[in-house]
Amino acid sequence: MKKVYSLKPFYKITYSIYAVLATAFVFLKLNGLLLGLLEWLLVIGWAIIGIAFSYDALFKKLTISESGIEYQAFLQHFFLSWDQVEGIPARFSFKVLIEKSLNGKRKRTISLYQFTDNPIDSELGQQIKQYAPYLFEEKSV
Repeated sequence: MKKVYSLKPFYKITYSIYAVLATAFVFLKLNGLLLGLLEWLLVIGWAIIGIAFSYDALFKKLTISESGIEYQAFLQHFFLSWDQVEGIPARFSFKVLIEKSLNGKRKRTISLYQFTDNPIDSELGQQIKQYAPYLFEEKSV
């Protein structure tokens, strides 16, 4: 059974505020209140930031299924089967799923805290435990 999680309301509101600020900056530039090349570069940067935060506020999601975990955000969309997930390190206060590194390549991470307040004991954590219980086993040093 697939379960889809979207951002917590706090992150939706925060991302929306950033998007509004970026839109306001672009609006001011287009109305001629800001002049010069540097301001145009800033407008382009703020427009990209506004688009990214708007997209994430509306569409960022995490899908959990028996086959793996799918993450969708601005310019990021990937699927990790459960055997590709390395773990959920205890050292992070904001729990993060980490992909296993293949051939020393960069590991992808998914911040679970953006989708629920308590990533381990929530419904999200219980679903992950159901499909990948090894992620929660204590490792002896």
